[in-house]
Order: sequence, then C-alpha cells, then structure tokens
Amino acid sequence: MKIRKKVTAAKAAANKANSEKSTGPKSAQGKRNASRGSTKYGILTRNLLLPGESQTEFDQVQRQHIADFAPVGSGEFDYVEDYTWCYWRKRRLRHAETGEIAKVLCEFNPRAVLATSEHARPYLQAVADMKKLDKIEEQISVQARIGSENLDWLRKLDYGEAKDLVRMSELGREAEGRVNERSCGEVPPAAESQELTGAENAAMSPDDGGMVRDLLLSRLECLKKRICEETVYHGEYPPRKIEAIRNALHVPQDAVLDRLMRYENHLDKKMMNALQNLERLQRLRRGEEVPPPSARVG
Repeated sequence: MKIRKKVTAAKAAANKANSEKSTGPKSAQGKRNASRGSTKYGILTRNLLLPGESQTEFDQVQRQHIADFAPVGSGEFDYVEDYTWCYWRKRRLRHAETGEIAKVLCEFNPRAVLATSEHARPYLQAVADMKKLDKIEEQISVQARIGSENLDWLRKLDYGEAKDLVRMSELGREAEGRVNERSCGEVPPAAESQELTGAENAAMSPDDGGMVRDLLLSRLECLKKRICEETVYHGEYPPRKIEAIRNALHVPQDAVLDRLMRYENHLDKKMMNALQNLERLQRLRRGEEVPPPSARVG
C-alpha cells in the first residue's frame, strides 16, 4: 500500500506561488497553439488557414467530404481529415502557380527587350532614312534634280536602288550640261553622233522636260519601298519577340516548376494513401474481406 506523504504548509505555499508564475502562454501565437491542445480529430479546426483564406469555404469543403465519405470513428475521421487538407493544399498550389506567373509577368520589362534588341538600331536608321527620302522627293518634284549633298548621302546607302537613283541623277546632269553646251554653239563633233539616253533626250526636249523628274521619282519610289520593307521587318520583330517571351512566361520557370510539381506529387500520394486506408477501415467495419496491403518492390 502506497503511503502518501504529508505536505507541509510551507511546501503548499511554495507550490501555490510557483503555479502563479506559470499561467500559460503570453504571446498570440502561443495562445493559438495552446488552444489546439484538446483537438481530437481536427476535422473542424479553425487555426490552420492562411491569411486571406475563407473559413466559410473551408468549412463547406469539410462538410462535403464528410457527407461523401461518411466516416465513422476516429480512425476514419483521421483519414478524411488528411484527405481534406491535402485537397485544400492542392488548391493553394494552384494559387501559388498563378502567383508565380503573375510575379514574373510583373517583373518582365518590354522596354529592356527593345533596348537590347539587335533590330532597334536598324529600325531607327530606316525611319530616319525615310524622312530623308521624303525631303529628296520634295526636291525632285520642285527642281527635277537631286542636290550634291543629297547625292553624297545616297552614295552611302547600301541599297542597289540607291545606286540606280544616283546613276540616273548623274545621267540627267550630264544630259543637261550637253544641252547647255549646244545652246551656246559648243557642241563637240563626237557628241553629235553619240546615241542619247532616255534621260538625255528628256533633258534636251522642251516638250518632255518632265521625263527626268518622272524617272527620278520612279527610282526614288523603288528605294523608298525597299527601306519601307526594312522598317516593317525591324519594327515588327521586337513586338513579336516580346509577345513570345510573355507567352513563355505563362508557364513557371524550371526551378519553380520543379518545386510545384514535386509538391503536387507529394499531395497526390498522400490523398491516395488516405483514400486507400479509409476504404480498408470502412470495409473492415462492414465485415467485408480486406486483402492485405500490397508490398512495394524496389
């Protein structure tokens, strides 16, 4: 027989004083942890939701799973609880995937792509060339010729159409010079027998004096069409690249995707394990034959 020791008054007073020093947790997190001390099944717990998650929606999911699986006893409730939380975490996983994509899209800077694009400089150059050609076109329309400064600029362009325009302008100038020489009576004998080009005939014919202008404008139009194609090509490529990058970012990057997929596989395995164990318990409860668990190989 166990004999209980008598507690002296001094000891009782000391115990009472010590108990007043330990009255439970003080912080909010500590109080939340202590409040879960009497949880048996956890099926109706209210302390595992993350900020922003709806308690009402979570409770609705719990009630639906309880109605679907009809658990009886603590064992079955435990597996339904496991299944419910895995299901809820998979919902979080979808939100996490959406958040990762949204974060990357917010950090994506199209201006940086444009600034570093190899097409940016050719595009700006083509735009500047088109503005210069518009001024040359105005000069041809008024003067039926191209000034020396503009000819020097055209010679620097790396387009066959620009070289044709320069040659046409030079022929027009030569023809105009010969006409001026003939009008002054200084026509070289060799020039009289020389076959005249279309530009020379236009310059020498008062009735067809606009032919040189038309020929120059025609060559200029070919050059403008070529540079316009360059402008369209270099101008459309960066937006297409930006759109392609933005579409690629709709799938998480490798490291994030690997983390999400591993977490999803983990939850799938836990959900399947909970369902299989729940089914075994329910079949045992109904008195049905339950085969032994299959052994894993490897």
